[in-house]
Amino acid sequence: MKVCLDSQITSIENRTEVTQFILLGLTNAPELQLPLFILFSLIYLINVLGNLGVIMLILLDSRRHTPMYFFLSNLSLVDPCYSSAVTPTVLAGFLTGDNVISYNACAAQMLFFAGFASVENFLLASMAYDCYAAVFKPLHYTTTMTTGLCAHLAIGSYVSGFLNGSIHTGVTFHLSFCMSNEVHHFFCYVMRWVLSCSDRHVSEMVLVFASSFNIVFALLVILISYLLIFITVLKMHSSEGYRKALSTRASHFIAVSIFYGTRIFVCLQSSSSPSTDTDKMVSVFYTMVIPMINPLVYSLRNKDIHSTFQKVTEKAKLSLANDTCYHLQGECHHMEDVTPKLMTGFRVGDKVISYNACAAQILHTLWDHHYHVLQPNSSHSMDNEKVASVFYTVAVPMLNPLVYSLRKKEVKGAFKKVVEKIKLSQGLTF
Repeated sequence: MKVCLDSQITSIENRTEVTQFILLGLTNAPELQLPLFILFSLIYLINVLGNLGVIMLILLDSRRHTPMYFFLSNLSLVDPCYSSAVTPTVLAGFLTGDNVISYNACAAQMLFFAGFASVENFLLASMAYDCYAAVFKPLHYTTTMTTGLCAHLAIGSYVSGFLNGSIHTGVTFHLSFCMSNEVHHFFCYVMRWVLSCSDRHVSEMVLVFASSFNIVFALLVILISYLLIFITVLKMHSSEGYRKALSTRASHFIAVSIFYGTRIFVCLQSSSSPSTDTDKMVSVFYTMVIPMINPLVYSLRNKDIHSTFQKVTEKAKLSLANDTCYHLQGECHHMEDVTPKLMTGFRVGDKVISYNACAAQILHTLWDHHYHVLQPNSSHSMDNEKVASVFYTVAVPMLNPLVYSLRKKEVKGAFKKVVEKIKLSQGLTF
């Protein structure tokens, strides 16, 4: 009797002492590891840079500080966040071949992925309501979508999203994992029923209710908002207003269709076979590809983003041109400080300079070249240092315009035009 009791206790202990999981990933073929690593790295890079670019464009242009772009900037923040919960682990697995993930890391991955994905779910609903407010009652838009309401909607999206993620993670890791610790997927999200040997009835009911409530609530808000928008658009007598209303909301409609379409497909697919290759490929699409597509969808079809991008680009070009001119001007000033005195010494043999003139020359040279620090040492008057000084006081200022002009097509084109004008004016004179 005692032996049987000890074996039952040992069996129970073995069920709860799971310290790590093995993610089997997308494929075990060695020849595909490097190509997939390069492909997913490029997707992830475009995802992060594209979304951060949208955020920067919105921040830099004060005309985009509106409720619509406030929610868009939050969406651009959430997209790389929930993709980052999964993609770095997948890339590390491709590169090192180590697909082992600890128990705590697996729980953290599920929390952040489910949390940020749920936040995006509620943000899309908030953006749909914003679209409704802008089209249904445009004259009352500023009084409806106030700063306080936008802040409350955004904060509510984050709180509700991470509450849903916490429920998923808590219920999942409250179970006992007594079977194989191999997860037939590339991230820790679909392993709650496959590996568990606990009574799952209550857990299933809680998760189904939480997921259904979040998705159905957000979809109802979106569908009702678009229904009212569609009715309002049909009542418009102006064809221009009709096209404008549809074009400005088309990007959001495309993003909503992609986001919920893939998730509904995953839910239908996972109910029958939760570890099929089709499910893995669709999961790749909504964890990596959709966050990359969203900034493209919102920027390619948005004239405001286009104009902001052109404005920022023009400012960057102007700033670069000003920096170049300032640098060349500094070189000219630096050459004017040293070269005239050097030429005078060659011509008349007078190499005497007054104390005040010497101090002014040093001060002006250091002012133009603030990075240059005089460090006197034992070899201060060596010939090599004199040659080097001639090089950076005379030769370098001469070389810089050549470097900037010989490798710049615009300067060459301008030079040719000036020469042609001079020839033409001389021909007219004669």
